[in-house]
Amino acid sequence: MNCIATNILTPIANGDIIYIPKCYITISAGKIFAVSETAPQVECLDKTDCLCIPGLIDSHVHLSQLYIRGKYAPDLMQWLHKHTFPAEGMSRDAKFSEQIAQDFYQQSLAKGTTTSVVYTSPYPAACETAFKVAEAAGVRSIIGMTMMDRNCPDYLKQETAASIRASCELWDKWHDKGLLDYIFSPRFAITCSAELLEETGNLVKSLTARLQSHLSENTFEIEQVLDLFPGNSSYTALYEKYGLLGNRSIMGHGIHLARQEIECLRATDTGIAFCPDSNFFLKSGRFKWNEIEESGIRVGLGSDVGAGTDLSMLKMMKFADYILDKSTFTPAKAFYHGTLGNAVLLGLESKIGSLEAGKEADLVFLQHDEFFKTAVDSEDILSLLIYLNQEIKIESTWIQGKELYNKAKSGGNNEVS
Repeated sequence: MNCIATNILTPIANGDIIYIPKCYITISAGKIFAVSETAPQVECLDKTDCLCIPGLIDSHVHLSQLYIRGKYAPDLMQWLHKHTFPAEGMSRDAKFSEQIAQDFYQQSLAKGTTTSVVYTSPYPAACETAFKVAEAAGVRSIIGMTMMDRNCPDYLKQETAASIRASCELWDKWHDKGLLDYIFSPRFAITCSAELLEETGNLVKSLTARLQSHLSENTFEIEQVLDLFPGNSSYTALYEKYGLLGNRSIMGHGIHLARQEIECLRATDTGIAFCPDSNFFLKSGRFKWNEIEESGIRVGLGSDVGAGTDLSMLKMMKFADYILDKSTFTPAKAFYHGTLGNAVLLGLESKIGSLEAGKEADLVFLQHDEFFKTAVDSEDILSLLIYLNQEIKIESTWIQGKELYNKAKSGGNNEVS
């Protein structure tokens, strides 16, 4: 049994957080055994100069787009064709796909992310490489090969049956393997045929598998989808028709949803990954936070790198607050949705997302001493953490009680701006 003396900030419910200064976290077999203000009768690692928060969770991110962060295009569709598709094509090369996967997970750990829901490029070998790199790194990751069989460059286009077959093989090998899992990942309706969508929906249902896709990110995208699939009342109705909605499905963005679509997502218990940075960067529109929250739909935060410009989930919390106008969004809710709320989105709230006995010891330690000197309560601590996160250094990142990133040992070489 190990003990860490530190100061903790953790969510306990949506919008409800607690700050416990000078407390003790005891860890046994990779799990939190206790959080106490009384020192246990064991030797403790002294991290009282740090603030400890739960491992951060990214519910929507594209590994193969890591190197194109910040490359401009005026909207989603132009950005995909100008930057994204060529970037994903580079993962045909085995050495490249291994290097970008290593960089992705190292930089994610440096940003405090302990769990990520990942799209890779449409190459089975590149997805397999990402799993192997993630396994070797000891990270918690849910990974899927992007599926697409039309309306994309030939070097990315998959044959429909081959896409299904490769996805099934990856699921068979990596489903619930340690800290890893496979997630079926049709990119979006524009690049997927009806056959691909329907077959994927059937598989997800029969396997009780996870699924991720993109939904209603851009108004022109929506128009194209309805042109390609005539007779459907909405983008969401199309996904429902093909069995892509459900309590193990995550739809990225969901910006331009009509009331009926919101109700459909709620009724099917489908989750949404809110990606504020990329929504802002690509001028896609404002997420309907108030309506989505009132509906009861599960919502998490995603970086959406590479249209998102940073892997930092702390920055995503700030961007979410900045992009939402006159909403009920608060710093406490931002913190919840990047930690425990994302765990709820993934159905992992019994394992991760908060610092409490029985949960996995996924921990992030940040500098605490001088920076937080003016803070008097949990609200102050949280405000500084979210709004001035660029000035707060992540000292180390732990998964299941193991330190996987240490700033001093790495020399800061794993960090991205």
